[in-house]
Amino acid sequence: MIVPYSDLKCSLDTALLNSELKVYYQPQINLQTGRIVGLEALLRWNHKQYGYIPPATFIKVAEHHLMMDEISSYVLNVVCDDIQTWNAHVPAIPRIYINISASQFGNKSFLKQIVPLLHDKEISPDQLGLEVTEGVHWTEQNITPLLSLKAAGIFFSLDDFGKGVSGYNAIKTFPFDKVKIDRNYVKNLKDSAIDRAIVSSIMHLANQLNIEVIAEGVEDKQTVVILNELGCHSVQGYLYTKALPNDQLLKYLLTQGGSYEKANYNWSNC
Repeated sequence: MIVPYSDLKCSLDTALLNSELKVYYQPQINLQTGRIVGLEALLRWNHKQYGYIPPATFIKVAEHHLMMDEISSYVLNVVCDDIQTWNAHVPAIPRIYINISASQFGNKSFLKQIVPLLHDKEISPDQLGLEVTEGVHWTEQNITPLLSLKAAGIFFSLDDFGKGVSGYNAIKTFPFDKVKIDRNYVKNLKDSAIDRAIVSSIMHLANQLNIEVIAEGVEDKQTVVILNELGCHSVQGYLYTKALPNDQLLKYLLTQGGSYEKANYNWSNC
């Protein structure tokens, strides 16, 4: 069903007010060990009238109406509550990555609340990662608060790496811990020598800079074999699992029986 654009802004306000936006988590799997090394927090919206609305649709509305700080604050609070709950039930959890968009860098209110919230919830900063989308205008004013967060122990990942030239400027300017290969290169690896060459070059660059590489959108075993041969560190995608609500994810974590290490779960046993 096509949702009238005019309805989305009002509906999004209501969804935030009534907690209709739900945070799901998609595991990130280490290719060498087969263990979960991270979780990406993803928003899902099941509209009461229009049904499921893709994130790409409502995020564009949120950016246009300057709602991203509000939405990210909502996600941050939900994630911190979930971490707090999980910390009480399992020995350790994988690092959770929250997406932040380029539009948020002009307003620092969201960034300034992160460390105090972690402190209030008694959450270690290294349990949280921020995944930055391409398109950020990297200036000293933008970089300074991010460096403060990194110094506090928060990890940083660059999303959609290779999509545009801004990604190269980003890793030149800011000390990212991880880059995520743009899914357009991942989906054609089986059939495209050019895409394999591009991914190989990304791996070579990342290794030179000591940056971890993750591939998203992985849906078949042949792609995993190729990524492993190219030296990719970790993957996420439907081949392993779709994004899961917090209660289902907790059940998976609990099945590990305490036999795992911090940020390192064996998904193959689930």
